[in-house]
Amino acid sequence: MIIYKLMLFMAFPVANIFNFRNKVGEIEEAIKAFNEKYTNKKQITLIEIGEDNLLIELKSQMELRNPTKEISAFSKILYHNYGWEDFSQVKSRLFNVRDITDSNSNKDMETYDINNIGLNSNVSKIHSETAFNMFAQLIMNEKDVVELDNYIRQLNKLLVSAKAMKQFLESEN
Repeated sequence: MIIYKLMLFMAFPVANIFNFRNKVGEIEEAIKAFNEKYTNKKQITLIEIGEDNLLIELKSQMELRNPTKEISAFSKILYHNYGWEDFSQVKSRLFNVRDITDSNSNKDMETYDINNIGLNSNVSKIHSETAFNMFAQLIMNEKDVVELDNYIRQLNKLLVSAKAMKQFLESEN
């Protein structure tokens, strides 16, 4: 089973009247309906409810091309069955969804040891999921989530490049 972590934000909220925490029962019922509809295919688990966001896990039997699109059925349940159209300025559009799945979370977790790739640093290990978890509690809005995710991806690319460069230089000697 493949697990995706998704953060949902209201895409076009009506004023500032919406608070996810006031809708826990509806959210849980919509998740239950979604899970019943997609039994043995995909399932949603509610991880955390913030005032302006939901953190969920989407579990799927197969890798999904675009996990954020898979939330549309869940969104439609809330929109049509629970009257959430009153909370959106745009018809049939509830959520902006950000995939915050660590790229390594569905594989064996990989830890980079900076000292072993030939970089001088006081930091001995960097692990993108750990870094994300440390900062996730400080994140207040969607823009911060996207920026942090981009920084983590850039760090991973830099570390992989440095490791490849080290291997290349060692092979030249």
